[in-house]
Amino acid sequence: MVSIHETKPLAILTWDWKEQINCDSLTWVINEVIARNKNAQSLNILSVETNADEFAIVIGDKNLTIDEAKRAYSNRYEIQDGIDCDNLDWDSAKDCLKEIRQQYTDIGVAGIPALTAVINPLLIRYENGERSKALFDEIMGLS
Repeated sequence: MVSIHETKPLAILTWDWKEQINCDSLTWVINEVIARNKNAQSLNILSVETNADEFAIVIGDKNLTIDEAKRAYSNRYEIQDGIDCDNLDWDSAKDCLKEIRQQYTDIGVAGIPALTAVINPLLIRYENGERSKALFDEIMGLS
């Protein structure tokens, strides 16, 4: 599977662990990333642990970090659909999450089920660095 970001020099290439990487696909993806960043002096290609039966590499500009590569891999379906999760208003989502969390904390014992089952798991995902459209929608859906 190939996911190429529409506005950034970023691509994710995945393949099944039983297969070899398709060199034609890799060449095409690299050329696409270069075409999206004419000023690129060099590219960075990072392998990402998928915890699945597939291998993945993320291709980006020379400043691509492993954390950015991991985030890109986790958002590969959004990237494929043209959604840029970095452009979502994460400050508002964080504020919303903190406000809702405080409201349920203020309720006392009656608020514990919602905190345990819904709100705290969202906070943990957010604090672990997840920045997916699904997480954003779940957080904003709390209000």
